[in-house]
Amino acid sequence: MTSDLDRIQHVLDAIARIKRFTAGMNRDSFVSDPTTADAVAYNIMIVGEATRCISDAFKEAHPDVPWKQIRAMRNILVHDYVRTDVDQLWLVVENDLDDLTAKMTAAKDSSSPTP
Repeated sequence: MTSDLDRIQHVLDAIARIKRFTAGMNRDSFVSDPTTADAVAYNIMIVGEATRCISDAFKEAHPDVPWKQIRAMRNILVHDYVRTDVDQLWLVVENDLDDLTAKMTAAKDSSSPTP
């Protein structure tokens, strides 16, 4: 069984991949590169799916993480993919990933067993 901490690591790994894929890009280069946009969308779906599988108790213990917004983005990408807006994906890359990384890392660190 995959633990909450494993799921958090999946989120952090997906974010790291997104940052690698988009390193050195700006909005225009991102929008004009459908391969990178698709890779980013896929990894945002991973973030959403991983957080969907995290226990309610863990989520309640970390209310600063925007759980509902993450799930909403995943749902659009998976179920309403025709509404996927490449500009919106870029805004996530530019504005949300660093903060999400910090919150997920803090949640993971505060929940990790101490030796």
